[in-house]
Amino acid sequence: MRFNRLHEATGYIVPTDYTQTISRYAVELSYDDLPEVVRLKTKQIVMQAIGSALAAKDISVSKKTETISILGNNGNGGPCTSWGTGSSMSSVNAAFAAGVKSDLLGWGECSDRGHFYSVIVPAAWVAAEEQGKGGREFLTAVVAAYEVCTRIANAVQPDKRHKKNGWGVTSWPIFGAVIAAGKLYDLDARQMDQAIGLACECSTIPTTYSYTKMSDFLHCEYGNRARDGILIAKSVKKGINNARDTLDESSCYSCAMTDEWKPEYYTQGLGTDYMILDTRLKHWPGCWKAQTALDITYRLVKEQGICAGQIAGMTVETDCAGWAEVPEEGFRSILQAGFCLSYLLAALLYVPEPAQWYNRENLEDRQLLEKARNIRILSGEQVEPVYLDTVLKEKGNTLVTITTCEGVVYTGEGDSMAFEDNDTGAVFRKQVQGVSPEFAECAEVSLEEIEDCDNIAELRWIPGGKK
Repeated sequence: MRFNRLHEATGYIVPTDYTQTISRYAVELSYDDLPEVVRLKTKQIVMQAIGSALAAKDISVSKKTETISILGNNGNGGPCTSWGTGSSMSSVNAAFAAGVKSDLLGWGECSDRGHFYSVIVPAAWVAAEEQGKGGREFLTAVVAAYEVCTRIANAVQPDKRHKKNGWGVTSWPIFGAVIAAGKLYDLDARQMDQAIGLACECSTIPTTYSYTKMSDFLHCEYGNRARDGILIAKSVKKGINNARDTLDESSCYSCAMTDEWKPEYYTQGLGTDYMILDTRLKHWPGCWKAQTALDITYRLVKEQGICAGQIAGMTVETDCAGWAEVPEEGFRSILQAGFCLSYLLAALLYVPEPAQWYNRENLEDRQLLEKARNIRILSGEQVEPVYLDTVLKEKGNTLVTITTCEGVVYTGEGDSMAFEDNDTGAVFRKQVQGVSPEFAECAEVSLEEIEDCDNIAELRWIPGGKK
């Protein structure tokens, strides 16, 4: 039965049922439906999202986020955990804090459509914690959210005209938060359809302003989407009417996003082709374009036993373009530093703990900045506008050359667009090394076996960073 029959008296019935199909899929998906490879990938994404937030716990923006969340919460108290501190908050404020903190260092995923991990995982964790849901329900909600959110993003990718105005990297993730939270709040298919409609109304105007200005408010946008997903799911649960089947309406959401709407993408391969498997997990905190150069440099230094003090010169030749310069006064934002390849490479060589790369002291450290300026970056020509969905499909090459003080030359190269296989456990341990080795070991094992957990609230010590 169509969900919008209540409108039949007015002659208003949409001709398709994409929203309904998506809604049923999200509600009916079960843990038993998931192939083992999908379960494993989901746990890897969860581990990296939580690890990213814990790595950022001492960064000033993370501390400000905690303060804002506590103010919004009118003090400490609530059923959910604030990531990185372990304090208690309402689900809404906890989702906001977790979304910001997990995205802050840019140390999570890189899919064809942006950072879903910093919206979906926080919203799912908070909802599961509040509702007392188990690990299997939590993982299933994350998968459902990825599958639906990715397909909605694919259907409304901006055409040439809309690309001039901005890219919806912080717009469509709201659907991931809504699906994850809605599933864990036990919405039925009709209610899930309703929640998608509210997400269409609450999705932001596509823009790349934060990227243009290199503002760390970008990370707050992901926190806002996680928060909004919780609010929407709760609102629908209490009762909101007449906002269904919105994805089928060309005058509702798609018209604001693109002139090349592809509604068939909403359900393409749904239930058989798991798009979550296309998620790429970063090895290092920073821009996805820097990952290959960082990998090559790390491997050269480790395999050849090169100490940072032995390096007389370093050059990186890459087809990736659009790198930020090293400012004389230092970096004014984490985002700005994350787009500066020479700084990331200098930090890799001289700052042992990656979580400390974005401390204010390092962002303004004159010696570290000078080291960064001495690294030559020979890159391709910048083409505007650049969007992740097209850039990731390009092919290129990255060549790193290191010359020692003794005149010995070492080189390494790799595909600029191909991340190497990721050992998520190793990355997680690197992310949380600032907590303690004992915590890292216990948390890693618990997340690897999260499907055996009967109540996510029992694992609140993991995102809280305290065993």
